[in-house]
Amino acid sequence: MLYFPASNLNYQGDVHFRTPNPKPSATFEYYVKNEFESLKKKREKAMKAAEKAGSKFVYPTEKELLAEKEEVKPTLVFTIYDMDGNIMRKLSLPLSKGYNSTSWDLSYLSNRGPKVPPGSYKVAIDKNIDGIFTRLVEPKSFVVKSLPNALGTPNYKANFDFLKGVNDLNAKVVSARGKIESMNTSLKSMQTILANTPVEASVLVTKISNLQKEIDTVAKSINGGFGAKNSVASRLRFALYTTSSAQVDITGGQKEQFEIAKTAYNAQEMNLNDLFNNKLPALEKEFEAVGGVLFNNPPSRRRWNE
Repeated sequence: MLYFPASNLNYQGDVHFRTPNPKPSATFEYYVKNEFESLKKKREKAMKAAEKAGSKFVYPTEKELLAEKEEVKPTLVFTIYDMDGNIMRKLSLPLSKGYNSTSWDLSYLSNRGPKVPPGSYKVAIDKNIDGIFTRLVEPKSFVVKSLPNALGTPNYKANFDFLKGVNDLNAKVVSARGKIESMNTSLKSMQTILANTPVEASVLVTKISNLQKEIDTVAKSINGGFGAKNSVASRLRFALYTTSSAQVDITGGQKEQFEIAKTAYNAQEMNLNDLFNNKLPALEKEFEAVGGVLFNNPPSRRRWNE
């Protein structure tokens, strides 16, 4: 077929209509028959009934009003499983009366997780009222289908398994970053407090400095910085996002970077946990033994003209 495609599709008004493609998702429609009565609604209902009957209504106490304010709102929890019973995602929504719908973006565990492969899944619905869960709908099956791809059909299952492994390691890296930040904060805090504690200026200075160097060595390998060209975190970013916008198989480069990142992290994991669980707590005990008070960081006084 011979045709001449337009090369400029701008400034044409209604002549050329464009709209974003719908995002991949599974939509669940549901109906809630009975509305949840909160403490506030119950009180208002009782007040109206008393007013209608002409009887006296006692104004709520401060404690009762506080209970109304702090009452946890009920929710519906949608739990999505694969056919082996593994949890793929949990979605929490307000418990609202009537017809409602919600969508799952097909991401694993969070909206930043990898897309699940095509296949059969199940969804169940639970009601959560004040921490008490009641199963409303037992698992119902549904099917996730993939659209044809001009580049061929990738191995969705292998891609998902690989990205799941990358995400699992990335969770450890995020945890490591949090531990490192916590240790850095603690060391800085001890240095500041010691400067205002009636002890010799040399007390614990060397030990704090040496521990900081050990922490920096671990941080350089896992998080990067300190002149590091590659780190566990940077290699994981490559493994996660190189093919994130394409329906293709995971590349050899991604697999290679993931294996290097995994080896590098495993080499530092024991050192990190020893620093966080043993060496830092031991130093904090020495700090307290010389008269230091942990977390005693008064706010800095502002100058009158600031």
